[in-house]
Amino acid sequence: MSPLTVITIGVAAGVSGPWLRARILVHAVPYGQPPRTNCPHCGLQLIPVGWRGLLTALPASGSCPSCRTPAGPAGWLVETLAAAISTVLAWRAGSWPLLGAWLWVGLFGVVLALVDVAVKRLPDPLTGTAAFGALAALTAGTLAGASPAVLLRAVLAAAGLSVFYLVLVLLPGTGLGAGDAKLAPAVGLCLGYRSLGVVVLATIAGTLLAAGYVTVMLARRRIRRTDAVAYGPFVLLGALAAVLISH
Repeated sequence: MSPLTVITIGVAAGVSGPWLRARILVHAVPYGQPPRTNCPHCGLQLIPVGWRGLLTALPASGSCPSCRTPAGPAGWLVETLAAAISTVLAWRAGSWPLLGAWLWVGLFGVVLALVDVAVKRLPDPLTGTAAFGALAALTAGTLAGASPAVLLRAVLAAAGLSVFYLVLVLLPGTGLGAGDAKLAPAVGLCLGYRSLGVVVLATIAGTLLAAGYVTVMLARRRIRRTDAVAYGPFVLLGALAAVLISH
C-alpha cells in the first residue's frame, strides 16, 4: 500500500470512532442483560431500537447531549485506537482482500476489547460479525482470482485455533471464557490467510502479554489471583504483534 493510501485508511478509521463507540455502549452490559440503548446516567435514548440502531453513531464528543456526561469510553480513545490500528494493518497488508478482512476485524476488535475490559465478556453478535465479515472479504478475494488454497488454509487455521481455545475454556483454572473461543475464528481467518506460522506467533504473543500483565498487576496488588481478567484484548494484541513481526 502506498503511504497516501495507508494515511487515508487511518484517517477514515478514526472518523468511524463515534459509530464504534455506539456499538460499545450497546454491548457493554453484564451477561444476561439486554443491549443498552439509553444514556447510563440520565436515561436519554441514544440508540434507536431496531435496524436503525445499527447505523447510529454517538456524538463526536463522546458525551450524552442531555446530561453532558461521558457515554461509553472517552471520545478520543476509540478514535485514536481505530486510527492507529488501521494504519498499522494497512501498512502490513499485502492485498486488498486481506486488508478488508484485517480492517473489519481490527475495528470490531477495538469494540470487543473495550467491551471485554468493561464487563469481562465478548458478546456473540460482535464475535460473529467479526468472523463472518472476515470470511466474506477473503472469499471475495478468492472469487476475484486469489488462490483457493490460501482461503482453505485460513479456514483450517480458524477451525484449529477455535478448537485450541475451546479446550482451554473447558480446562479448569485457565480463566478463559466461551467468548475467547468465539473470537478465535476471526483471528484465525485473518492470520491464517497470511501463514500458519503467524497464527502460532500470535497465540504465543497473546499468552505472554497476558501473563506479563497478570504478573505485574499481582505484584502491585491491583488484582487477586481469583479475579477475572479480560483475555480478549490480549488475543487481539497478540494478533497485532504477529502482524508487525511477521514478514
